[in-house]
Amino acid sequence: MKVAKLILILLLVIGVGAALYWFAPQFFRPGGTIYLSLIPNNFSEPEAIYSFDPKFRSLKRILIDNKTPSHLINYSLSSDGRKAVFSLGVFDRDGIKEHYSQLFVSDSNGENRRPVTKSNSDKKNPVWSPDGTLIAFEATLNGERESDLVGRRVEQSGIFVTDLEGNERFITQGTQPHFSPDGDSVILLKNSGLYLANLESGQVERVWNMVGGLTYLGMKLDVSDDKRLLAWSSANVNDLMILDIESWEPFEARVKDRYEVTGFWPRFSPSGEYLAFQEVDSETIRDPRLVIYKLSDGTKDTVLDLTDYYQESLWVDDWK
Repeated sequence: MKVAKLILILLLVIGVGAALYWFAPQFFRPGGTIYLSLIPNNFSEPEAIYSFDPKFRSLKRILIDNKTPSHLINYSLSSDGRKAVFSLGVFDRDGIKEHYSQLFVSDSNGENRRPVTKSNSDKKNPVWSPDGTLIAFEATLNGERESDLVGRRVEQSGIFVTDLEGNERFITQGTQPHFSPDGDSVILLKNSGLYLANLESGQVERVWNMVGGLTYLGMKLDVSDDKRLLAWSSANVNDLMILDIESWEPFEARVKDRYEVTGFWPRFSPSGEYLAFQEVDSETIRDPRLVIYKLSDGTKDTVLDLTDYYQESLWVDDWK
């Protein structure tokens, strides 16, 4: 009898230990969902939106357009998580874009999709205003196509704002828009640094100088959901800078951290405690992978190998 009890206790201990070994790591990993735009290297499918669970390290496709080939990118959720906005462009069989890429809104699951914009420009990098009534985005100017912008300066793109009925409004030249906490201003990149554009007055002022040169299209920005942190990646100089935003009016910030790393598309976790980043090899600018930084101590965890996906069309879109 005693032997049977010992065996039972031993099996119970082994079972608990195995459960802890398997499930405990998930309790210490960041939560939420990271959204990515991906297309397989063999181009067997159109570009689609994928969700990645950072706790259980699972990747699944959630949204794809039926037309082939098409580029469906830049999936961004509203602050309440109910609405999504994304850019969609359709190409013919020779790889020529049939129409300008436009912004679409839908429910978060992709249903009830409808176009929002219709002007003659290629559009990308849409972001929601805090109250969900406006979308700021980046677009080409003067009827140009996105393919014409390779190697050009950031001010050869424009920042626009639209409501959900498609009433577009030009704000200023630049890239990488993000809203201020009250939604009255947009922070963005211009040739000589970081700028803040007031949507009501139209005033555009430089709030952070670009020291030692000009900005370029490969630079990427993100602002945390609470608007207290800004991430600024510069792949050309292997730099990822985190700014602590102390004030928006007037804009005041200080460098909180810097990482010597090469990559693109920084995205803050919903809590602002972590930062997802598409890292690449610093020498070849290849071998993309998704890494997550814990901002309190700078530790890095490689969570997803992205080498099976075409790097030129690889985006880390959002983390909600």
